[in-house]
This record gives sequence, C-alpha cells and structure tokens, in this order.
Amino acid sequence: MGCKDSMHSSNKPSIIGSIVDIKTRNKDVTITQLRTDLATTEQRCSHWAKRAKDAEAQLKAAKEDAKHDLKMAKRVIKRKEKFADKTLNLSEILAVENNNLKKANTKLKEALEKHRWIPVSERLPENTFKVWVCNTKIGFTSEDRYIPAVSRWESGRVYTHWKPITLP
Repeated sequence: MGCKDSMHSSNKPSIIGSIVDIKTRNKDVTITQLRTDLATTEQRCSHWAKRAKDAEAQLKAAKEDAKHDLKMAKRVIKRKEKFADKTLNLSEILAVENNNLKKANTKLKEALEKHRWIPVSERLPENTFKVWVCNTKIGFTSEDRYIPAVSRWESGRVYTHWKPITLP
C-alpha cells in the first residue's frame, strides 16, 4: 500500500471536507435564502395585513355611513307620514281660510261702498238725513241735507261728492 494508500488516505479527508464544506455552504446559502425569503414573506404579510386592516376600517366606516343614511331615511319617512295627515288638514285649513277671506273681502267692499265718497253725478241721497258733502272744485267739506222733494241741498250750495255720516 504505500504511496497510493497514503495519498489516497490523505486525499480522502480533503474531499470529504470539501463535500462537507459544500454541503455546509449549501446549507448556509439555503438558510440565508430561507431567512431572506422569510423576511420578504413577513414584509408581504405585514403589507397585506395593513391593507386588510385598512379595508376593515373602510368597511366599518361604510357600515356607519349606511347606518346613518338608513337612520336619516327612516326619519324622513316618519316625518313624511307625520305630515301627510297635516297636508290634508292644511289644504282643508287653506280652503276654510280662503272662504273666510272671501267673506271678509265682501264685507270690506260693502263697508267701502257704504263709506265711500259718492259722486253726485252717480246718485244723490234718498232720504233727508244729514250727510258729509264736499266740493272738490272749491276744496271744502261740511255737513248738509239733501231734499229730494225739491231736488236741492238744504244750504243751496253745489257739491261734487257726498257720503253718509256713520258713527264708529
């Protein structure tokens, strides 16, 4: 055995050592690669966890908005139902008030007609009660009495307008 065996035997440890080194290096490379991959995966998980958390927050906000919108819609519906009867009552009230206004307008027209200055060219008093008289051409107002039997004023003056004297 001599030289060959000793050479062979001295080479064995170096080859085995090389193989072990290669395997160890491969393990180191593999462990390093695994650590890198793990770090990358952790970063991705963290990123997606943050996005999931943001999405949950947005979903929660959307749910709150939807609850608020539903609450407001229910209020609107409730008010609409509440005032639906009032609308009918309001139209009835308006009809009654319109009728009252028409009556008041008629009374006002009658009162104005009763108390307006009447041109003597339109008509003269029918009885001999005292009335207010005026002459717009001369510019005075006084009391006088028209006498239909003789078709003249008691004072003998000429007037342009007259109106009944009314007490408050």
